[in-house]
Amino acid sequence: MQINAKTKDVVWNYLGIFFSLGSQVIWLPVLIHYLPPDILGLWYVFVSIGGLVELMDSGFTPTLSHCMTYAWSGAADLKKHGVSFSSEKSEPNYALVCGMLATCRRLYFAIALAATLLMATLGTVYIQRIAAEYLSW
Repeated sequence: MQINAKTKDVVWNYLGIFFSLGSQVIWLPVLIHYLPPDILGLWYVFVSIGGLVELMDSGFTPTLSHCMTYAWSGAADLKKHGVSFSSEKSEPNYALVCGMLATCRRLYFAIALAATLLMATLGTVYIQRIAAEYLSW
């Protein structure tokens, strides 16, 4: 049975997800047992922030990685569906690489800005409500 490249990519993707979740399942009982409650709460906050970043990334990382690989492989142009290679050139397309880096910077700056604003506004409202409940006791 012959396995093509796309099948290998899918298998590696699922293995990565499995090991990521598996490591969290292994670490959670250890952390609950050994960490004090305040540090464990802080760990949960950082895990939540990581999850929010993953949610907002929405698959941009694999797409940008593929496009960057095409640019380093000598692609002349990236199209909506596919890529065009120049027949006489096999060296990296440095202009395309620089354009991709600029796009990545803008995209991830926008994602970081949106996440910061979301956490600053909704997080502040949430903390104020929780603090008001504790102060009303």
